[in-house]
Amino acid sequence: MWHHPATVKARLRRWSGLVFRPVAVAFDPRLEGLEHRLVERIAAMERHVASDAEVTAEMTITQSRLLARLESRLAALEERLGTAAAAVAAEPGWSSRPVAVGWALGILNGLGGPARIGLSSPGDAGLPVSLAALGHDVVLLDPVGAPLPAHPRIHAPSADDAARDLDAALVLCPDSAAGPAPLDATLAARAAARLRAGGTLLLATPQSTAGGLDELLGGLRLESTTLAAPGPAGMWEVVSDGAPAGDGLALLRATATR
Repeated sequence: MWHHPATVKARLRRWSGLVFRPVAVAFDPRLEGLEHRLVERIAAMERHVASDAEVTAEMTITQSRLLARLESRLAALEERLGTAAAAVAAEPGWSSRPVAVGWALGILNGLGGPARIGLSSPGDAGLPVSLAALGHDVVLLDPVGAPLPAHPRIHAPSADDAARDLDAALVLCPDSAAGPAPLDATLAARAAARLRAGGTLLLATPQSTAGGLDELLGGLRLESTTLAAPGPAGMWEVVSDGAPAGDGLALLRATATR
């Protein structure tokens, strides 16, 4: 039976592949280590996967530690803030100085023009600057106790108490978070001695000590006594019905008669 040449070639190629392929695999260098390389590649992939799992576990542990540390620090911060808030809430309240300054400025504004004012305002460098800015000559009766800028109308303390050169004198008692402190009566007497006839003396002192100033006011005429006390919010304000004894601030206005 006759066969087409193409059919014969195809049969020969198939049979040669079945018979000679194992021989080719055995002797071809490119095919010789194929199985070994496949095994190594699979093992490397397994190691990589295991390594990734270990890294993930380590990162999870580290993250847990960081979160625990953060929570601890936040708890400590909350405790400190709570302590600070409690301390602020426990403080006695606002300073009485603003109400005393406002009262004094209202009176000094009615003097009818720039005046020569003796001033004692412990720890308050803003008040002498404000008075100078309003056109007054300010004579410091004692060191302010705070940095004070140079100003042509602000004069340093002087030891010359004999000069009656003041149109007015303002002496404010020291003040702190604990409340007004007793007034320096000697300083107030020196201020009163320097007033011209008709000059105005303004004193701010704890209400509990106001009764001890009678000797100081001997050569002056007491014009008015205004009382201030802490309001409901803790801020000091002028009161019309009087403050509880010892708890208020007495604002005294007197006029020199000599």
